[in-house]
Amino acid sequence: MANMIKLPLKESFTVTFPKDANAVSILLNYPRAYFWLMNCFIQLTCWGNQYLDYYDFYYRNCMLLSYQRIKAELAEQMERGVTGFIKNALAKGYYVVLPVETQYIGQYDFKAVHDMMIYGYNDAGFFDIADNFSGGKYRKAVCSTEELREAISRINDPDTWTGGFEGTIELLSYRDDDRANFELYRVIESLQDYLASRATSRWDVNLGIKWDLDEIKNRCFGMQCYDGIFQNIRIAKEQGGFAGSGHRALFLEQEHKRIMELRLAWMKERYPISDDIIAKYHTIADWSCVAMRLKLKHDVTGDEKLLNRIEEYYKLIRDKEMGVLPEVISELENY
Repeated sequence: MANMIKLPLKESFTVTFPKDANAVSILLNYPRAYFWLMNCFIQLTCWGNQYLDYYDFYYRNCMLLSYQRIKAELAEQMERGVTGFIKNALAKGYYVVLPVETQYIGQYDFKAVHDMMIYGYNDAGFFDIADNFSGGKYRKAVCSTEELREAISRINDPDTWTGGFEGTIELLSYRDDDRANFELYRVIESLQDYLASRATSRWDVNLGIKWDLDEIKNRCFGMQCYDGIFQNIRIAKEQGGFAGSGHRALFLEQEHKRIMELRLAWMKERYPISDDIIAKYHTIADWSCVAMRLKLKHDVTGDEKLLNRIEEYYKLIRDKEMGVLPEVISELENY
Protein backbone atom coordinates (compact mmCIF):
# COMPACT_ATOMS: atom_id res chain seq x y z
CA MET A 1 0.00 0.00 0.00
CA ALA A 2 1.31 3.43 -0.93
CA ASN A 3 2.47 5.79 1.79
CA MET A 4 0.40 8.90 2.06
CA ILE A 5 0.07 12.18 3.90
CA LYS A 6 -3.26 14.02 4.03
CA LEU A 7 -3.50 17.04 6.31
CA PRO A 8 -6.99 17.71 7.74
CA LEU A 9 -9.34 20.23 6.14
CA LYS A 10 -12.75 21.17 7.53
CA GLU A 11 -15.61 22.53 5.45
CA SER A 12 -15.18 26.31 5.29
CA PHE A 13 -18.07 28.73 5.87
CA THR A 14 -16.46 31.10 3.33
CA VAL A 15 -15.71 29.84 -0.17
CA THR A 16 -15.94 32.85 -2.49
CA PHE A 17 -12.18 33.36 -2.50
CA PRO A 18 -9.81 30.38 -2.13
CA LYS A 19 -7.37 32.53 -0.12
CA ASP A 20 -10.01 32.72 2.64
CA ALA A 21 -11.41 29.21 2.19
CA ASN A 22 -7.95 27.64 2.48
CA ALA A 23 -7.20 29.41 5.75
CA VAL A 24 -10.59 28.79 7.36
CA SER A 25 -10.52 25.11 6.30
CA ILE A 26 -7.25 24.78 8.21
CA LEU A 27 -8.30 26.83 11.24
CA LEU A 28 -11.60 25.05 11.84
CA ASN A 29 -9.67 21.95 12.91
CA TYR A 30 -9.00 23.78 16.19
CA PRO A 31 -11.81 24.75 18.64
CA ARG A 32 -10.17 28.03 19.69
CA ALA A 33 -10.10 29.18 16.09
CA TYR A 34 -13.88 29.18 15.68
CA PHE A 35 -14.28 31.59 18.60
CA TRP A 36 -11.69 33.91 17.07
CA LEU A 37 -13.14 33.66 13.55
CA MET A 38 -16.46 34.94 14.87
CA ASN A 39 -14.68 38.34 15.19
CA CYS A 40 -14.02 38.36 11.45
CA PHE A 41 -15.87 38.54 8.12
CA ILE A 42 -17.97 41.52 9.21
CA GLN A 43 -16.34 44.36 7.30
CA LEU A 44 -16.56 44.50 3.51
CA THR A 45 -14.59 46.67 1.14
CA CYS A 46 -15.12 47.43 -2.52
CA TRP A 47 -12.69 48.86 -5.05
CA GLY A 48 -13.85 50.80 -8.07
CA ASN A 49 -17.48 49.96 -7.22
CA GLN A 50 -16.96 46.43 -8.53
CA TYR A 51 -14.37 44.33 -6.71
CA LEU A 52 -15.83 43.23 -3.38
CA ASP A 53 -13.76 41.56 -0.66
CA TYR A 54 -13.59 41.05 3.09
CA TYR A 55 -11.47 43.64 4.87
CA ASP A 56 -11.12 42.13 8.36
CA PHE A 57 -9.49 38.80 7.47
CA TYR A 58 -6.32 37.97 5.56
CA TYR A 59 -4.43 34.70 5.83
CA ARG A 60 -1.01 36.39 5.55
CA ASN A 61 -1.89 38.51 8.56
CA CYS A 62 -3.70 35.99 10.79
CA MET A 63 -2.58 35.51 14.39
CA LEU A 64 -3.57 31.83 14.34
CA LEU A 65 -1.62 30.92 11.20
CA SER A 66 2.12 30.47 10.98
CA TYR A 67 2.96 31.95 7.58
CA GLN A 68 6.30 31.29 5.88
CA ARG A 69 7.53 31.63 2.32
CA ILE A 70 10.55 30.39 0.40
CA LYS A 71 11.80 31.30 -3.05
CA ALA A 72 10.91 28.54 -5.50
CA GLU A 73 14.40 28.69 -6.96
CA LEU A 74 15.77 27.54 -3.59
CA ALA A 75 13.22 24.75 -3.36
CA GLU A 76 14.27 23.60 -6.84
CA GLN A 77 17.81 23.04 -5.56
CA MET A 78 16.67 20.58 -2.92
CA GLU A 79 16.68 16.83 -3.43
CA ARG A 80 13.87 15.84 -5.85
CA GLY A 81 13.25 19.51 -6.64
CA VAL A 82 10.06 21.43 -5.86
CA THR A 83 7.81 18.37 -5.67
CA GLY A 84 10.22 16.78 -3.20
CA PHE A 85 10.23 19.98 -1.16
CA ILE A 86 6.43 20.00 -1.13
CA LYS A 87 6.29 16.40 0.09
CA ASN A 88 8.77 17.15 2.88
CA ALA A 89 6.76 20.22 3.92
CA LEU A 90 3.52 18.22 4.02
CA ALA A 91 5.19 15.48 6.05
CA LYS A 92 6.15 18.12 8.62
CA GLY A 93 2.56 19.37 8.83
CA TYR A 94 2.71 22.40 6.53
CA TYR A 95 -0.03 23.19 4.02
CA VAL A 96 1.53 24.42 0.79
CA VAL A 97 0.15 27.31 -1.29
CA LEU A 98 1.75 28.28 -4.59
CA PRO A 99 0.86 29.76 -7.99
CA VAL A 100 0.20 27.30 -10.81
CA GLU A 101 -0.55 27.59 -14.51
CA THR A 102 -4.01 26.09 -14.53
CA GLN A 103 -3.89 24.90 -18.15
CA TYR A 104 -1.67 21.99 -17.08
CA ILE A 105 -4.00 20.66 -14.36
CA GLY A 106 -7.10 18.87 -15.59
CA GLN A 107 -9.31 19.95 -12.68
CA TYR A 108 -9.43 23.52 -13.97
CA ASP A 109 -11.65 24.76 -16.79
CA PHE A 110 -9.89 28.11 -17.22
CA LYS A 111 -6.43 29.22 -18.26
CA ALA A 112 -4.64 31.55 -15.85
CA VAL A 113 -1.97 31.73 -13.17
CA HIS A 114 -3.78 30.97 -9.92
CA ASP A 115 -2.86 30.16 -6.32
CA MET A 116 -3.60 26.56 -5.34
CA MET A 117 -3.29 24.77 -2.00
CA ILE A 118 -1.71 21.32 -1.61
CA TYR A 119 -2.64 19.43 1.54
CA GLY A 120 -1.54 15.86 0.83
CA TYR A 121 0.19 13.35 -1.43
CA ASN A 122 0.65 9.63 -1.92
CA ASP A 123 3.44 7.55 -3.37
CA ALA A 124 1.17 6.49 -6.22
CA GLY A 125 2.03 9.86 -7.74
CA PHE A 126 -0.92 12.08 -6.80
CA PHE A 127 -1.25 15.28 -4.76
CA ASP A 128 -4.34 16.38 -2.84
CA ILE A 129 -5.25 19.92 -3.87
CA ALA A 130 -7.90 22.53 -3.07
CA ASP A 131 -9.09 25.56 -5.06
CA ASN A 132 -12.01 26.95 -7.05
CA PHE A 133 -11.72 24.49 -9.92
CA SER A 134 -14.20 23.85 -12.74
CA GLY A 135 -17.40 25.81 -12.27
CA GLY A 136 -15.72 28.18 -9.83
CA LYS A 137 -16.71 26.12 -6.77
CA TYR A 138 -14.21 25.60 -3.95
CA ARG A 139 -13.55 21.91 -3.50
CA LYS A 140 -10.93 19.23 -2.93
CA ALA A 141 -9.39 17.30 -5.83
CA VAL A 142 -6.22 15.49 -6.92
CA CYS A 143 -3.61 16.06 -9.57
CA SER A 144 -0.74 13.92 -10.79
CA THR A 145 2.92 14.66 -10.13
CA GLU A 146 3.36 15.24 -13.87
CA GLU A 147 0.53 17.80 -13.92
CA LEU A 148 2.01 19.62 -10.95
CA ARG A 149 5.50 19.71 -12.44
CA GLU A 150 4.17 21.21 -15.67
CA ALA A 151 2.02 23.72 -13.78
CA ILE A 152 4.97 25.05 -11.73
CA SER A 153 7.65 24.82 -14.42
CA ARG A 154 7.65 28.61 -14.86
CA ILE A 155 7.12 29.56 -11.22
CA ASN A 156 10.31 31.67 -11.24
CA ASP A 157 9.26 33.60 -14.35
CA PRO A 158 8.07 37.13 -13.39
CA ASP A 159 5.33 36.77 -16.01
CA THR A 160 3.72 34.14 -13.77
CA TRP A 161 4.01 36.13 -10.53
CA THR A 162 0.54 36.80 -9.22
CA GLY A 163 -1.27 37.52 -5.98
CA GLY A 164 1.87 38.75 -4.24
CA PHE A 165 3.72 35.41 -4.57
CA GLU A 166 6.65 36.80 -6.58
CA GLY A 167 8.21 33.43 -7.27
CA THR A 168 7.69 32.00 -3.78
CA ILE A 169 6.05 28.99 -2.18
CA GLU A 170 4.02 29.57 0.98
CA LEU A 171 3.80 27.28 4.00
CA LEU A 172 0.85 27.50 6.42
CA SER A 173 0.30 25.80 9.75
CA TYR A 174 -1.78 26.40 12.86
CA ARG A 175 -0.20 28.56 15.55
CA ASP A 176 -1.94 28.54 18.93
CA ASP A 177 -2.25 31.90 20.67
CA ASP A 178 -3.94 32.47 24.03
CA ARG A 179 -4.90 35.97 22.90
CA ALA A 180 -7.09 34.61 20.13
CA ASN A 181 -10.56 34.79 21.68
CA PHE A 182 -13.95 36.13 20.80
CA GLU A 183 -14.02 39.85 21.64
CA LEU A 184 -17.41 41.49 21.94
CA TYR A 185 -16.00 45.03 21.71
CA ARG A 186 -14.37 44.13 18.42
CA VAL A 187 -17.63 42.90 16.93
CA ILE A 188 -19.47 46.01 18.14
CA GLU A 189 -16.86 48.33 16.63
CA SER A 190 -16.83 46.36 13.38
CA LEU A 191 -20.61 46.62 13.10
CA GLN A 192 -20.44 50.35 13.85
CA ASP A 193 -17.78 50.82 11.19
CA TYR A 194 -19.77 48.74 8.70
CA LEU A 195 -22.92 50.78 9.35
CA ALA A 196 -20.99 54.07 9.03
CA SER A 197 -19.19 52.92 5.85
CA ARG A 198 -15.73 53.51 7.32
CA ALA A 199 -12.61 51.36 7.40
CA THR A 200 -12.27 49.03 10.36
CA SER A 201 -9.15 49.61 12.44
CA ARG A 202 -7.33 48.47 15.60
CA TRP A 203 -6.80 44.84 14.51
CA ASP A 204 -5.47 42.70 11.71
CA VAL A 205 -6.89 43.66 8.34
CA ASN A 206 -6.51 42.70 4.69
CA LEU A 207 -2.94 43.70 3.87
CA GLY A 208 -3.51 42.68 0.27
CA ILE A 209 -5.00 46.15 -0.18
CA LYS A 210 -2.39 48.68 -1.27
CA TRP A 211 -3.00 52.09 0.23
CA ASP A 212 -1.91 54.47 -2.52
CA LEU A 213 -3.89 57.58 -3.48
CA ASP A 214 -5.73 55.83 -6.29
CA GLU A 215 -6.70 52.99 -3.97
CA ILE A 216 -8.03 55.32 -1.30
CA LYS A 217 -10.03 57.32 -3.82
CA ASN A 218 -11.66 54.25 -5.33
CA ARG A 219 -12.34 52.15 -2.22
CA CYS A 220 -15.45 52.08 -0.06
CA PHE A 221 -16.47 50.12 3.04
CA GLY A 222 -19.47 48.59 4.78
CA MET A 223 -22.94 49.70 3.71
CA GLN A 224 -21.48 51.77 0.89
CA CYS A 225 -20.44 48.49 -0.76
CA TYR A 226 -24.03 48.12 -1.94
CA ASP A 227 -23.06 50.76 -4.51
CA GLY A 228 -20.69 48.13 -5.90
CA ILE A 229 -23.53 45.63 -6.21
CA PHE A 230 -25.69 48.15 -8.09
CA GLN A 231 -22.72 49.08 -10.28
CA ASN A 232 -22.22 45.43 -11.24
CA ILE A 233 -25.93 45.13 -12.06
CA ARG A 234 -25.71 48.23 -14.28
CA ILE A 235 -22.72 46.73 -16.07
CA ALA A 236 -24.62 43.48 -16.53
CA LYS A 237 -27.48 45.42 -18.14
CA GLU A 238 -25.07 47.15 -20.51
CA GLN A 239 -23.06 44.05 -21.41
CA GLY A 240 -25.81 41.44 -21.32
CA GLY A 241 -24.38 39.55 -18.36
CA PHE A 242 -22.21 39.61 -15.26
CA ALA A 243 -18.46 39.81 -15.57
CA GLY A 244 -16.28 37.73 -13.24
CA SER A 245 -16.10 40.50 -10.64
CA GLY A 246 -19.88 40.88 -10.72
CA HIS A 247 -20.47 37.18 -10.13
CA ARG A 248 -18.05 37.15 -7.19
CA ALA A 249 -19.55 40.35 -5.73
CA LEU A 250 -23.06 38.88 -5.60
CA PHE A 251 -21.77 35.56 -4.29
CA LEU A 252 -19.74 37.31 -1.58
CA GLU A 253 -22.74 39.41 -0.54
CA GLN A 254 -24.84 36.26 -0.22
CA GLU A 255 -22.08 34.57 1.77
CA HIS A 256 -21.61 37.64 3.99
CA LYS A 257 -25.27 37.65 5.01
CA ARG A 258 -25.16 33.92 5.77
CA ILE A 259 -22.05 34.41 7.95
CA MET A 260 -23.71 37.34 9.74
CA GLU A 261 -26.70 35.14 10.51
CA LEU A 262 -24.40 32.30 11.62
CA ARG A 263 -22.51 34.66 13.95
CA LEU A 264 -25.68 36.05 15.54
CA ALA A 265 -27.04 32.54 16.15
CA TRP A 266 -23.72 31.57 17.78
CA MET A 267 -23.68 34.77 19.87
CA LYS A 268 -27.28 34.27 20.99
CA GLU A 269 -26.10 31.35 23.13
CA ARG A 270 -23.84 33.75 25.02
CA TYR A 271 -25.33 37.26 24.74
CA PRO A 272 -28.85 38.77 24.87
CA ILE A 273 -29.77 38.89 21.19
CA SER A 274 -33.50 38.86 20.55
CA ASP A 275 -35.28 36.33 18.38
CA ASP A 276 -36.66 39.25 16.37
CA ILE A 277 -33.17 40.31 15.30
CA ILE A 278 -32.24 36.75 14.38
CA ALA A 279 -35.42 36.52 12.31
CA LYS A 280 -34.66 39.79 10.52
CA TYR A 281 -31.19 38.65 9.55
CA HIS A 282 -32.61 35.32 8.46
CA THR A 283 -34.86 37.24 6.07
CA ILE A 284 -31.88 39.23 4.79
CA ALA A 285 -29.92 36.00 4.18
CA ASP A 286 -32.93 34.43 2.42
CA TRP A 287 -33.36 37.46 0.14
CA SER A 288 -29.68 37.35 -0.78
CA CYS A 289 -30.07 33.68 -1.74
CA VAL A 290 -33.08 34.55 -3.91
CA ALA A 291 -31.07 37.32 -5.60
CA MET A 292 -28.25 34.87 -6.32
CA ARG A 293 -30.67 32.30 -7.77
CA LEU A 294 -32.08 35.01 -10.04
CA LYS A 295 -28.55 35.85 -11.13
CA LEU A 296 -27.86 32.20 -12.00
CA LYS A 297 -31.15 32.04 -13.91
CA HIS A 298 -30.13 35.16 -15.84
CA ASP A 299 -26.84 33.48 -16.73
CA VAL A 300 -28.85 30.80 -18.52
CA THR A 301 -31.75 32.78 -19.99
CA GLY A 302 -30.32 36.28 -20.51
CA ASP A 303 -33.71 37.71 -19.50
CA GLU A 304 -33.04 41.37 -18.64
CA LYS A 305 -36.16 41.53 -16.45
CA LEU A 306 -34.31 39.31 -13.99
CA LEU A 307 -31.67 42.02 -13.55
CA ASN A 308 -34.37 44.45 -12.45
CA ARG A 309 -35.64 41.91 -9.92
CA ILE A 310 -32.10 41.36 -8.58
CA GLU A 311 -31.73 45.12 -8.19
CA GLU A 312 -35.05 45.34 -6.33
CA TYR A 313 -34.01 42.57 -3.94
CA TYR A 314 -30.72 44.27 -3.13
CA LYS A 315 -32.52 47.51 -2.37
CA LEU A 316 -34.70 45.57 0.08
CA ILE A 317 -31.64 43.87 1.58
CA ARG A 318 -29.77 47.17 1.94
CA ASP A 319 -32.71 48.94 3.59
CA LYS A 320 -33.49 46.08 5.97
CA GLU A 321 -29.85 45.72 7.01
CA MET A 322 -29.60 49.46 7.55
CA GLY A 323 -32.57 49.17 9.89
CA VAL A 324 -31.54 46.10 11.88
CA LEU A 325 -27.85 46.91 12.48
CA PRO A 326 -28.56 49.70 15.02
CA GLU A 327 -30.76 47.21 16.92
CA VAL A 328 -27.95 44.63 17.00
CA ILE A 329 -25.40 47.21 18.16
CA SER A 330 -27.75 48.56 20.84
CA GLU A 331 -28.44 45.12 22.31
CA LEU A 332 -24.76 44.22 22.40
CA GLU A 333 -23.74 47.58 23.93
CA ASN A 334 -26.25 47.05 26.73
CA TYR A 335 -24.76 43.67 27.68
